[in-house]
Amino acid sequence: MNLSYDFAGRVALVTGASAGIGLATAKAFAFAGAAVVLADVNEAALEIVMGELRRVGHKALAVKCDVSDESQAAAMVERAVAEFGRLDMAFNNAGIAGPSGPFLEETPEQFDRVNAVNLRGVCRCLPLAV
Repeated sequence: MNLSYDFAGRVALVTGASAGIGLATAKAFAFAGAAVVLADVNEAALEIVMGELRRVGHKALAVKCDVSDESQAAAMVERAVAEFGRLDMAFNNAGIAGPSGPFLEETPEQFDRVNAVNLRGVCRCLPLAV
């Protein structure tokens, strides 16, 4: 099955956009016509992706953002709207893996960091993108 989507004139925000599922999704949005806001903590990788998308004619913006930081998440959305005039959709994909090993050996700091990114980070981006 070959599905085709038309997101021309739309603006999509993708967190965790520097690699993996986030990168694939950002490229899919771009190739479907959307302007794409690429967000991640890996600024160097974002710049590469943004350059690749722009070289083939897509609208893309790279924004370094730690989604666990509410002020960075708010600034990310503000920058997207300032650049493209709107924000139509968000794929809140940013996530990190916790330490490997027995759960009971995980420190409170490790537990809190994983939850700050994987749970709170998604929720912090939801009301901002509406």
